[in-house]
Amino acid sequence: MARQSRHGAPVILLTRPEAQAARLADDLRARLGPDLRIVISPLMAPVFLAPDLPRRDWTGLLFTSANGVEGAGRISLLTGGRAWCVGDATAAAAAVAGYQAQSAGGNARDLAELVIQSGAAGPMLHVRGQEVTGHLAKMLNSAGIETHETLVYRQDALPLSAEARALLAGDNPVIAPLYSPRTARLLSQELLAIPPVARLSVAAISPAAARSVTFTPWQLSVAARPDGEAMLDAVAGLLATAPQP
Repeated sequence: MARQSRHGAPVILLTRPEAQAARLADDLRARLGPDLRIVISPLMAPVFLAPDLPRRDWTGLLFTSANGVEGAGRISLLTGGRAWCVGDATAAAAAVAGYQAQSAGGNARDLAELVIQSGAAGPMLHVRGQEVTGHLAKMLNSAGIETHETLVYRQDALPLSAEARALLAGDNPVIAPLYSPRTARLLSQELLAIPPVARLSVAAISPAAARSVTFTPWQLSVAARPDGEAMLDAVAGLLATAPQP
């Protein structure tokens, strides 16, 4: 349930999948204050898969999302083994799941560089979703580290909720943090049918996500780094410059 807010006060619209959005809401309130009004309306929901994997002695798993960690856990993949993770949030999820997790603190290229510089050997397995950015397996194979991929989830698209639609039709300025190019495309598609009345600003996690926004935001901020802390900074910056009641 969204909190009540002053008329005209900025509202944060979270479009991440439910679990990630709930964690992000906690982080935002811890950073920006407990009275921050947040509306959660996921534009994607994970559907977990059960891939048929060859029997291999994997030296480590590569995770580029927390959903990949959950998908691996659901099929008991290399439980307790080494996990190389794209960022801190993914590494935290992997550690909770029992993996020996190490974070690259960045994007897929940073993760590939971390693995290469470590001197680790293959075969490794990139446990991922149907849609990813970057070519992690290709980069590692090119560096001589045998790397395979498996799909353990897909993200099915969802429409904006009635609460989110009402928010976008209202008077309050809205800030939407967008964590992937696909989410940016999905929100853009939704807004074709319901052009927003509200002044809608966007915090994008990367230039690729920003380029995928096809509507014209009131303001657009690109995170300084593709990680959670930089996104909190971007949202805080937009909130500081948003029209106030």
